[in-house]
Amino acid sequence: SNTPSNRVRDIFKYYIDHGTKIALASGRPLAALKNLFEDFSDNLIYICANGTKIVIGGETVSVSPLANKKELASIMEIVRSLKCDFMVDTINCTMVENTVSEEFYYLLKKSDIEVTRVNDVGDYWNQVLKISLDSSPAGPFEFIKNPLLKEIGGNYTLIPTGGRFVDIIGKNVNKGTAVRTLQRLYDIKSNETIVFGDAMNDVDMFDTSLNSYAVNTAVTSVLKRAKSTILPPNEDGVARCLARFI
Repeated sequence: SNTPSNRVRDIFKYYIDHGTKIALASGRPLAALKNLFEDFSDNLIYICANGTKIVIGGETVSVSPLANKKELASIMEIVRSLKCDFMVDTINCTMVENTVSEEFYYLLKKSDIEVTRVNDVGDYWNQVLKISLDSSPAGPFEFIKNPLLKEIGGNYTLIPTGGRFVDIIGKNVNKGTAVRTLQRLYDIKSNETIVFGDAMNDVDMFDTSLNSYAVNTAVTSVLKRAKSTILPPNEDGVARCLARFI
């Protein structure tokens, strides 16, 4: 949600004050996530861009660049042949090429995503973490069947997100690997970890915890991977669930 309820904010503050580590895991870039909880944003951990970047206390502790210069050039050739809008998350910002439609550009701005326009994202190959393809109007589950996407190769993962995007990330990089990084860093066990998700880019996190919850409105393939379900965000599902552990 772009506007977390007071109930969510209060429960997060309670857990943080009692020493619990809370990580926001999203396909979105860091700046958009920090805006959700501005008054205590530095007390949160951020798993950004589907696990390709981890930020703790304002410091970036992990980044997973997508490809080398030659590989990225090949990927971008395929991406451009799809003739869809796309954005690229880099280490420092979100980029779109100057050929992007104005409708798509303003959609990103409306979603609180700061966007930098460039001529060719390939010029920033060593900073690219993730490519997000706009799947509209087909939708991500139909768009991902496009045979052109099969040409991207086995070193990368294509994953539908909870919205209109299909993301291209490194094969062994996802929200789940990011959670495991944090578990090792803080010596937190799977039975001490609680994860919540509602989309296909969340299911790898479910494997890191004995306490995994999917939003009950999620698609069947997501629901099957979680141990249990919670109410949707507009009914404060996360906050209601966390309150039970107090």
